[in-house]
Amino acid sequence: MTLSRHKKWVFTVSGLLIGSNQLYVYRFAPRLQKPGAACPSNGPNACNVASQFSRIVLWISTTIYAVGVFSAFILGALLMHVG
Repeated sequence: MTLSRHKKWVFTVSGLLIGSNQLYVYRFAPRLQKPGAACPSNGPNACNVASQFSRIVLWISTTIYAVGVFSAFILGALLMHVG
């Protein structure tokens, strides 16, 4: 109940956090990696697997966020307009 009263703030903060993570993963992280830098000793592909996993989780959370924004803000107004 408390979150529904403050849904604009919740979605704004969540959107900013997801957006900043998108910016970090696609802009800053590739620039911070040193060419030829060593990956952890648990496998030569550890860095690539971790990066791919981070991107998958990021896109899943972005999709869930988009569905939430649609449900919370757009769907109700759309149904009121149609019905």
